[in-house]
Amino acid sequence: MSDNLQHYVYTLVSQSSGLGFLNIKVKSNFDAATEAAFSDYGISLSHLFFASDLVLYFGILAVIVVLGAFYKSIETIKLATYLLKVSAFFLYISLALNLAGLYAGFEFLSANSIFLFDSSYSFTMFSQIFKLLMLLIVGGLYTLFPYVTSSNMRILELPLLLQITLALCATIISSSNLALLLLSLEGFSLILYIMTALGRTYGGITASVKYFAFGTLGSIFLF
Repeated sequence: MSDNLQHYVYTLVSQSSGLGFLNIKVKSNFDAATEAAFSDYGISLSHLFFASDLVLYFGILAVIVVLGAFYKSIETIKLATYLLKVSAFFLYISLALNLAGLYAGFEFLSANSIFLFDSSYSFTMFSQIFKLLMLLIVGGLYTLFPYVTSSNMRILELPLLLQITLALCATIISSSNLALLLLSLEGFSLILYIMTALGRTYGGITASVKYFAFGTLGSIFLF
């Protein structure tokens, strides 16, 4: 049964997606000077992992659309619950795609790394397992939403901020280019500054300002 399931997933990810603009390269992890042979399987696997990250960005658009469409027609707590469900839906799709890729291409990814956009974006065993853990942790955090609704937090913004954080975090993990890494890290930090102050308490706002000041100072040294 397991072999049949793996063969099914292998067949699924081996379908060509016509994403030639990604400029995909496959390199061996054991000999950096030797580029691994191109195979349809390696290319299709990269399509699957790229779709897993892209789904998180589509989730941002979906949350924004739902928020804009029902902002005045549904009460705040109910709308925030709907937004969280939309965000969780895209999270689970991304999680499923990532799991399918890891399951079907475990041996391939153990021996090779996949690079996109002129080696600016990469998929390795480490990056995909780390993304898997990230998605599971954030999915677990969604269970704390009933506590959030009973607090003084601005709950309508929370699902959108969480979705943006997920997408940027996935980009940070796969970044192989310093400029892309810094841009993603700055965007990720800005969202965290906002989330720190969502509770609208004195301590939260103070922590957000301090976080922003030290983060800005750190960015100056990085640049």
